[in-house]
Formats: sequence, structure tokens, C-alpha cells
Amino acid sequence: MKNVLIQNKQDSYHKILNLIINKQRISRKEIADELSLAWGTVSSNINLMIDQKLIKEESPIVNGVGRSTCYLIPSNEKYAIIGVDINTIGISSSVVLLNGETIFTDVKTLEDFNQDEIVNKTLSTIQRAIEFNDNKYQIIAVGLSCQGDTYSQKGIYVDMPFIKDWMPINLVEIIENKCNIPTYQSHDMECLLLDLTFRNPGHNNFLVTRVVDGIGFGIIKDGVVLNEKISIDYGHEIIERNGLACECGQKGCLEAYSSIRGILRRLNITEAELFSNYKKYDEVLDDAIDKFSFSVYNVASIYNLKDVIICGKLFTQIPELFTRLEDKINLIHKRKNFSLNLNFLTDLSPSFGAALYALRKVIE
Repeated sequence: MKNVLIQNKQDSYHKILNLIINKQRISRKEIADELSLAWGTVSSNINLMIDQKLIKEESPIVNGVGRSTCYLIPSNEKYAIIGVDINTIGISSSVVLLNGETIFTDVKTLEDFNQDEIVNKTLSTIQRAIEFNDNKYQIIAVGLSCQGDTYSQKGIYVDMPFIKDWMPINLVEIIENKCNIPTYQSHDMECLLLDLTFRNPGHNNFLVTRVVDGIGFGIIKDGVVLNEKISIDYGHEIIERNGLACECGQKGCLEAYSSIRGILRRLNITEAELFSNYKKYDEVLDDAIDKFSFSVYNVASIYNLKDVIICGKLFTQIPELFTRLEDKINLIHKRKNFSLNLNFLTDLSPSFGAALYALRKVIE
């Protein structure tokens, strides 16, 4: 399949398109100023992108005397990306247009919790997205949001938590061979960060942490996703020496105390029991939030972040735990330099972020 984004090798072309996709609305002058490009270079590339239906020009709104500014926006006419989220809850997918519009979603729950099921359902949900599309849009890439340990540059899915007998697998290569579409893989927290930055433009320094079966941390510092630059897994920082055994093999990890899976193991109950009668388990929940509060405070302070976004099933099911978390962080330091916010992300946020990640990689 012909892919104009991959075929065009001109550096300025990719820089301009990436800026338009990220900003979602920008003028030619703003592009020239931000990228320090000549007016002719900007105009020639913009005209080419309009012809290719990658972007389009908004009709100017005339107010008073003088020439009105024309703004460029991503087109929703020709191209789309498939994003897939792979986690222990299930496999979900989204078909996303260049302007961020989602035109298709699919969710498949896991039943057998083994590697073959995950691979097969990932391929199945991609195939469903392709069939839904029915050649209306050109699918330019597939993005994968992977829970667990990934080697994104090589496309290797190294390990998935709580799945027994997982063997490292080149899932990217399998999908590309099956679907003939460029495929890119990243960690689920990075994809969540991309979803959040798309929906909250201007937020350039923040931490997002999600508490589900495990605990994930993701950081945007000065607009850069740190997960791509450094290895951070604060869910497995040791918070209690020789403490509770964690499924990673260590003792005293944050996840052993504060993740949903860790809490359930401590109480020896089911998830349904926890959420239906959580006040009965207040002592363990309070300890879980206490330990989690120190980790959140430390990470936000170390990186000097302005915003902390808390999300995940533990807090959406028991919202009052967020108030407790706020209180505990204030006890650590009332004059903290960051704001704390609860975000009820949808289950499709990682798949949307995966689509954005794939688009970014194709443009690069």
C-alpha cells in the first residue's frame, strides 16, 4: 500500500506535518516562526500536504478591516491509524483519523489468560478494524500500547504481567506480515501520556499514575516523554525492606501493597468483594494509600512537575480514596509545588494514545 508519509523523505515536510498534527490548528506564519523555516519552504510543503489530503485549510473568519489569518488543521478525509491496547483486562482497539476523531472501537475480554489468546485477539481486533474501514480510509499505521516490559525499538514484547509462561515475541513483525501495515509498539503509560497531552494542550510537565492490577507511572518533562529516554518503574520501587513478596520476585515493592492485585492478595478476597464492601477493609486500604502517597510525592518532587494526574480502577471504583490521597500528600508537605487531579480516563485512552504514537513514528 502506497504511504505518502513514508515516501516523502524531506526533513522539513515531516517537521511541518508533525507540528500541525500536534497543534491541531496553526497558521503558516506560526509554522515558519516556530520551525525557523523560509516562507517558501513552508508554503510549498503545505500545498503538497493539502493536495495529498493530509491537512486542510479552514475558511477564514473576517472580522473588521484587513486580511484574516487562515489556519491549517489535520484532514479527516483520507487517512486513519489503528491503535490497540493490550493489557490483562482485555484487548481494545480504536480507528483514529488525523484530526483525533475516533470512528471505530472494539473491546475483547480475556478468558484463558495465555500468550496465544492475547496474540490471536490482537490480530482479530486489528482485522475487525480493517474490515470496518472497508478501504474508506488509508490505514497508514498500527500502534500497540503494551502493558509490561517492551523493547520498542526492536518490536519485542518481552514480558506481560500476570500471564504465565510468557515468552518474548516480536508482535510487531507478526502484525506487519499479517496485515502489511507499518506497526509500532510502546509502553501503555507512554500511550496514556500521549492521550492526555492531546486532550490537554499546554500541559508540558506532569506525572500520570494509574492504579489497576499493577501501578504505572509516566512522566512528561518539558514536553518530552521521559519513558523513551530513561527506564522508570516506580511500581516496583522498594518501599518496605524485606516486606511483602511481590509477583516480580522482589520483596517490599509498592505494587505488593498498593495495586489492586496487591490489596486483594493482602486481604485474600476477590475484586467484587473489595469494591462492594470496601469500608470493611479500611485498614489495609489506608496503608495502601499511605505508601502510594509517598511514591507520588517523591516522583513529582524529584522531577519538579506541575501536575499529577491520578487514574485507574482503584480510584474510579472508590473515589473517596482520592480525597484520602490528597490529605496524606498534604501531610507530607502542605506547600507542595504540584496540583493533584483525578482523571476518569476511558478504557480506550491507551488505544487512542497508541494510534497517536504510531502516527508520530510514521511522520518521524
